Amino acid sequence: INAEYGTADSYSEAVDYLTTVHLAAPVYFIVGGTDDTEGTVLSRDRRHNPHPVAFAPPTTFWLLETNYDHWVPAPEIDNRRAWAQHHLRSFGKQSDFERAALANLAAVITTWPVENGNTAQQVFMNAKRGHFEVFAVYNGTAPV
Repeated sequence: INAEYGTADSYSEAVDYLTTVHLAAPVYFIVGGTDDTEGTVLSRDRRHNPHPVAFAPPTTFWLLETNYDHWVPAPEIDNRRAWAQHHLRSFGKQSDFERAALANLAAVITTWPVENGNTAQQVFMNAKRGHFEVFAVYNGTAPV
């Protein structure tokens, strides 16, 4: 996938490719473009993309993916999604969020219960700024 995906000339080409390529296992692809309207979460199984979620500004200025399919309620015992959404919404309008985006995201994803004993990694990315960071979380309970 990396060799083919890396040759995409645009956000839409990348999304089209990742939507249709046959895979060995289910995966979440989080794709961001350089335009403020370009962002998609692709929840893929081996052959299909059953429930894509596209970025929808101005009502939503972020996308969130946790360990659970977004169209299925998260289990009550590990509902990181609800807490993360609550924190992200508390930042207000898009311009306020962008001013301190990395600090805001760090505050959200490192706050319990968003980060908990099952957290294995956290990712920050911004295609427009060329920013990509992955943090492995070693808490003694998450698989590495």
